Amino acid sequence: MGFIRQLFRKRSRPDKDSVAINALRRRKFDLTQPVMLRHYLYFALEYEARVVAAHLGQQGFDIDLRDAPMNSGILLLARRRDIPDCEAIHELRASLNELAIAQKGEYDGWEAELPSGEGIAGAAART
Repeated sequence: MGFIRQLFRKRSRPDKDSVAINALRRRKFDLTQPVMLRHYLYFALEYEARVVAAHLGQQGFDIDLRDAPMNSGILLLARRRDIPDCEAIHELRASLNELAIAQKGEYDGWEAELPSGEGIAGAAART
């Protein structure tokens, strides 16, 4: 590759999940053990959220339905202990995104939960 071309080529950015998992590593999380992960899905109608909630409940998620911020619909908060592995997170992200889209919703990303209940090291779906 020519020098000029090399200067102007786009640099690939690390994916959001890898960045978040590295943040967990820096916080001294044992990444070989399950961590409570929170996933955020948004829907315009409660019915749509409940359809997805039923499906996720069968997959072992704890579900909490809330009003979304600024009266923008329904937030489905899905929590489950998972090992924070890039490949597994990528697959789960794709699956949750597909479920959300099937019910006219949006998957907005995930974050790990500290024992105190705080969320850290999230990976938003949007940039």
